[in-house]
Amino acid sequence: MQTTTFTELRRRAKKYFDSVEQGETIKVTRRGRIIARIVPADSEVQPSWKKPALRLAVSGAEISKAILDERNEPEK
Repeated sequence: MQTTTFTELRRRAKKYFDSVEQGETIKVTRRGRIIARIVPADSEVQPSWKKPALRLAVSGAEISKAILDERNEPEK
């Protein structure tokens, strides 16, 4: 695990991100305190907003057709 300062990371970002791409974890410090860790992305895990949504299935007529049919029925 490498450690670098925030300023050094800004100056040599490509070097550090190349290391992360190869599996290395980078600790970033500011004024001697760790403020962040840069870790390789897990290729198997997708954020929830990128996962496909559930598909709703209704047996019988299509919902849109049922709504339109109901709208077109004469009122009693």
